[in-house]
Amino acid sequence: MIDTLYIGIIGMLLLLISFVTEVLRLLHRAHVIYLLLNFLGSAAMTYYAFVINSWPFLVLNGVWALFSLYGLIRLYFPKRNDNKQLKKKTKK
Repeated sequence: MIDTLYIGIIGMLLLLISFVTEVLRLLHRAHVIYLLLNFLGSAAMTYYAFVINSWPFLVLNGVWALFSLYGLIRLYFPKRNDNKQLKKKTKK
């Protein structure tokens, strides 16, 4: 079984990679890879926060994971009005 610390480190690295790629404009925040990195990273950090019993950290990363998942779902199942906007954003 993977040590909990390694799960936390992997989650942290995924979140940092997504943040840096967005700041450097390598990925747009509506890009599937950006959203996936955010979701996986924050989900791993949520698990880590639960194991170490850190409630503020758990809430922060849990909400982050939920909104990243919402972004992924919205990307694949857009509202009728969002379809044109998302295509423009992901082409950049």
